[in-house]
Amino acid sequence: MSVISSSFVKYDTYNPRHDDITYASIAKAFDLKLQLHEDAYARMKRLSKPHASQPNFSWDVDSPTRKARLRMVELPIDPARDDKSQVIFTQEDLWVPVACVNGNIHILPGVPRLFEKLLDGLKPILLPRLADPEGKGIHRILISTPLVESAVAAYLTELAGRVEPKGGE
Repeated sequence: MSVISSSFVKYDTYNPRHDDITYASIAKAFDLKLQLHEDAYARMKRLSKPHASQPNFSWDVDSPTRKARLRMVELPIDPARDDKSQVIFTQEDLWVPVACVNGNIHILPGVPRLFEKLLDGLKPILLPRLADPEGKGIHRILISTPLVESAVAAYLTELAGRVEPKGGE
């Protein structure tokens, strides 16, 4: 966790592997609690569309899929900071928030379309802080799967647990 903490001194954004591990890791690194963000949850229920691979999903039925979705809105929250500065909704048509820790760590989803849309919404906040506002020297590698994030979240969580004894912290 010290690597995570020290790397954020320099960088303002972090692109998670998948939300449930990322939020928990960031919360642990900064001694914060994860908290279900009610506004993000309400937006998620209102704005998310059913996925073809999960035709029987219901918000009212406890299931692994529902739990994985809830983890996406269990955010690291600092009770000493204003909620609106920690959970930033940059787009009215998206439920996905940008979680902001310490005022300078912005956690964005790894889904390219969402990442780009949310990052565009953060421009007024981030551009003045960049040493290289043109973005030259920034590189990105994308890995894609046809599965929805909640379908692979449990496997990735289990995999992270297996590698943690080998230095995954």
